Amino acid sequence: MSLSPLCLVCGVAESVDHVLFHCERARGVWRLTEIQGDAWSSRVIFLEIVRHWAGDPHMRRSAIRASCTAYQIWLARNARVFGERRLSQRFVMERACAQADEIIHVESAHRPLIARDTWGSHIASAAPHRVFFTWEPPPPSFLKVNFDGSVLDGGRRGGAGFIVRGPGADAMAAGGCQIFDTSVPGAELHAAWMGLSYARRVLHASSILLEGDSATVVSWIRRGPSCHGGAHPLLRDIWMMAREEVTLQAMHVYREANGVADWVASYVACHSGGTLWAGERDMPGALRDLLYSDSIGCIRTRYV
Repeated sequence: MSLSPLCLVCGVAESVDHVLFHCERARGVWRLTEIQGDAWSSRVIFLEIVRHWAGDPHMRRSAIRASCTAYQIWLARNARVFGERRLSQRFVMERACAQADEIIHVESAHRPLIARDTWGSHIASAAPHRVFFTWEPPPPSFLKVNFDGSVLDGGRRGGAGFIVRGPGADAMAAGGCQIFDTSVPGAELHAAWMGLSYARRVLHASSILLEGDSATVVSWIRRGPSCHGGAHPLLRDIWMMAREEVTLQAMHVYREANGVADWVASYVACHSGGTLWAGERDMPGALRDLLYSDSIGCIRTRYV
């Protein structure tokens, strides 16, 4: 299927800015939300304002509503491009509001955790700490590799998936493979090795951020070679690649910020053999939706 570089509504060159903020259909949706107009004048301003709102307890609901609106506008655009049902502006607005209300309801329904006092039998109230965050693109000259593992059927099968993105949040490659007789750390390590190998040996990257939600695997990679030996062969290969004049930083992130890699891992776990998408145009629509959700700075929430 050949995709036109022009907006199907306005007939001008299509960009993320145009799709979300300048297209007539997008502007119609924003007007229906009654979110202040300067917030959706451009992507840069949108991200600035939404991040500011997210840090203000009185404006967090507005941040959630704005993020959900941008996400639903993008999904509606994809539906038009791929010949699916054309959604009215009011329907898009109402779906964004419903999504935002669901997120807000989950937050408000959360109950404080109860923890036992360290030094006795008294019950102490442990107030949860709510964290707001977004996926962050790598700095200039770096590539970011997000990795994740998926384990099914009690470890009898699983998947190891990765996604490689550049400083502009552009997806350069994604893929992975189905694996068998594995554990969660084993699947995560396999995914980290596959992603790093592709970035280093295929894309010839020399500055790499390796990011995953497995604190165990990240700590293994950071530890470096040990004089005691006995390390997993994939871990030894990762350490070897890190010595090849490569700047490698391994970082742990919350699972909610690793959604793209999680999707890839779940996909490859259910498809035999290996999978590789060399460029965003080759990727499934559901994966592209997650990528754009990251690129526009959709806010994730976690209690810690």
